Order: sequence, then structure tokens, then C-alpha cells
Amino acid sequence: ADYGTTGIFRVRQSQPFTREERNAVMQKANDLLGTYEPYHLFKRNCEHAAFALSPRRRHTWVSPMVPMMFWNMFRAALGSIGVLCLLVTKKH
Repeated sequence: ADYGTTGIFRVRQSQPFTREERNAVMQKANDLLGTYEPYHLFKRNCEHAAFALSPRRRHTWVSPMVPMMFWNMFRAALGSIGVLCLLVTKKH
């Protein structure tokens, strides 16, 4: 498979879907429309739906962006605590 870059992400381009895979995706998308649940940032966002529709990902309902966001929030909190500690110790 070829790799391309868009921004900071590396995108893997796989082989085109077969007719059967396309039909399975369309059927799954129609089923998903019939059982629609409201959008939720952590449980049901657009990335969850895209992974659920992919026949090559075993129809998993996941979003890699959610744990990455939590990790970045944790890092930002630690950085903020570090800055506060530096400011407090600098005053003394």
C-alpha cells in the first residue's frame, strides 16, 4: 500500500473495496441510519461510525481520537501544574 502525508498525519491508502465490501458498507450504513442514536463526543462521534462501517476493521465501534484527546488533556494539565509550581517557587 502507498503512504501519503496530509498535514501531520500519515495516511495509508489501501486497495479499493470490492463490490461485496461496498455493498456491505452500504447495508451497514442503512442499518445505522435506522438505529440512529444522538451524537456524543466520547461514545458516538463521526469517527466511531466510520470505523463501524469499515468491513476491514471487523466493524469495531471505536475512535482513536478519544483516548488521544484524553492523553493531551492530561499532558496539558501536567504542564499547567508545572508552570504554577515554577511561578510559586520563583516568588519565594
